Amino acid sequence: MTGGDRSADADQQRRLVGTYRVLSVESTAEDGEVDRPFGDRPDGYIAYTPEGRFLVVLARRDRPLFADGDILGGTDQDRAAAFLSASAFCGRAEVRDGKLLHMLEASTFQNWKGTVQVREFEVAGDHLTLRTPAIKMNGKLRTNVLRLVRVAADEPGGPGEPGEPGERGGPGGPAAGRAGAGGGGRDG
Repeated sequence: MTGGDRSADADQQRRLVGTYRVLSVESTAEDGEVDRPFGDRPDGYIAYTPEGRFLVVLARRDRPLFADGDILGGTDQDRAAAFLSASAFCGRAEVRDGKLLHMLEASTFQNWKGTVQVREFEVAGDHLTLRTPAIKMNGKLRTNVLRLVRVAADEPGGPGEPGEPGERGGPGGPAAGRAGAGGGGRDG
């Protein structure tokens, strides 16, 4: 790698720093089948820190509540549905040779812990696009495209806010007037 390449990578890494809200996740199988594993309007954020750390949380917006309200409880079906409708992982992030390397230290999908997940990426203004190589999902090799937008610190649903106005759990959202909702509940 030349000095210019290292400088370009460092510049790209600096441009990447921030918190991004997930706009869409689209998964395309080798046979052309297109899926949206987190629904048409996914919940989630990806954050990249100046120290080279990252956090990812992806979830379907329509995830059902556990009937018993127990964070470690639920039926086997509740727990399986929760696992299949959300993904979270974190670790170190580094731009190298124009690619984004996610070096995973923890993951809800345990097979990824200790691995390096390589992503093609593009930062254009406040938008971030991530592209995965082929990943086995539901028995098929699929490539995924994640589209995200940078959030401002004072944006509702951004850092320090519990949710988007009018959304589940956000100020004025459906959970606001429900007894026992705890302010962060989800609509079924």
